Amino acid sequence: MYWLGNWVYGVTLFSAIGFAYCGLAYAMEIASFTNCSWPLLSALALAWAHAQCCLSFLLAALLDDRRSASVSAYQLLLLTAVAGGVINRPDEAIEPYPWELLVPPNLAY
Repeated sequence: MYWLGNWVYGVTLFSAIGFAYCGLAYAMEIASFTNCSWPLLSALALAWAHAQCCLSFLLAALLDDRRSASVSAYQLLLLTAVAGGVINRPDEAIEPYPWELLVPPNLAY
């Protein structure tokens, strides 16, 4: 019951952040979001929230120290945000992707 409660809390929190991110991207009129249906964006936000919850569960199981788990999670998220920006080269895409949306590392879709 403990893990289920943590999962429900985490998915609720991360999906709220994901929906806020999608809303911000829609307000900035990014074609990737304005040309996409809301059911698909909802599925994306929920899948990302589930992935973040499972990552936190994995790190909690692998690392005994809470501080080490937190630092490891932030390093992993920062690494994925920077790697996504470098690999995808958003400035050379057909629709340039604003760097402002890559700033929060835990929301770099």
